[in-house]
Amino acid sequence: MRNTTGVFNPNGSGFTSGTYFVTDYFNNGTGASTLKYCSTPLPLYQACPISAICCFGLAVGPSAKMEQIVQDLDPLVNNIAQTRYINKNQVYRMLRNDPSLLVGSTVLDSFYTASIGTAPETFAAIEDDISTGDVANSTIKTAGLSPSNAIENNYKVFYDTYLKQQSDTISSTDSTNLVTIAQGCPYLDGEVVYQARAFYNSIFMTNTVFEDNCTGGTRSFQTEVNTPKKDSYNVNIYPNPTPGEFTIQLNGSDNIQFSVQIMDMQGRSIFKGTSDNHILTLKPDAENGVYLVHITNLITNETFIKKLVIQH
Repeated sequence: MRNTTGVFNPNGSGFTSGTYFVTDYFNNGTGASTLKYCSTPLPLYQACPISAICCFGLAVGPSAKMEQIVQDLDPLVNNIAQTRYINKNQVYRMLRNDPSLLVGSTVLDSFYTASIGTAPETFAAIEDDISTGDVANSTIKTAGLSPSNAIENNYKVFYDTYLKQQSDTISSTDSTNLVTIAQGCPYLDGEVVYQARAFYNSIFMTNTVFEDNCTGGTRSFQTEVNTPKKDSYNVNIYPNPTPGEFTIQLNGSDNIQFSVQIMDMQGRSIFKGTSDNHILTLKPDAENGVYLVHITNLITNETFIKKLVIQH
């Protein structure tokens, strides 16, 4: 979770802490930006240093860029509505964390004032309460959210699931909703995708790396520096839904040695095993319901999660 200082460590959310170049954040992840990138990398999990000229990977003054964003003047090509919403939400967080940015800018001051009664303020307030352990107030604020778009609904679902987990009342539907958000696209579904991934790994005590399920352009939302390329593979599970027996097939990797763990939506393991073949057929002793199949390449530590529906 993001705390009141604006710091968010994404370990377990698909990225590990370290030094990254942050690129194209304000250009919907299409890689089409004509703006210059920062020459100095910034820690991904820290808020952008507001006093610096180079902010969010863009060689422009931060206030000028933020004014451009809040006035819908930023040049965008694809996913315009989602990108503008995500960017404005981030700008509001920055202004909230550092009110000195409002000084001298009537544009930002008007935007901030108008945003106080909106969902982005509620998001920030809920996370403030969560960071201090105030479950009661954060629950009230979450219940009062009335989402006006899909991104806001993702935040509401995530907060509701998180708070239920704190009181041990999380249901299988809540777990399924959490996985759905975690398997989403950050620049279409909101930054809450990263929070859902980290929370999922915390609940199920895994180190799953989720893929960004994005369409309509290549993903360049964040570019990691000096990271070895993994021996990538993909996974198919069929039939799904299944009457009981199903097959796991791995493609795209010559070196195969993988583990399989099947978990119910309460986080209980119903099957564990390993294989050194590309195809594995299983028939677990399981009741009708929704399950999560964790497939981990034991050579690369790359993990996929697939939802499995069993219908006898």
